[in-house]
Amino acid sequence: MPKISVTAVVVVLAVAAIGYLAFDPNAARDVNNWIRRQIGTSGAPDMKEIRSPNYTPVVPGNGL
Repeated sequence: MPKISVTAVVVVLAVAAIGYLAFDPNAARDVNNWIRRQIGTSGAPDMKEIRSPNYTPVVPGNGL
């Protein structure tokens, strides 16, 4: 019985995964979102960088 090479198994698994994602849009979207979260480009704004230019803090006790 011949031994199957590791490269052949990896190629078959990669082709099967790509084929599955091509026919299941929900799974493809989930994988895409997971990858974006891992590399930090989820598209959501970073709350640390959002500024409010019209914000004036109210300090009580300064008299009216």
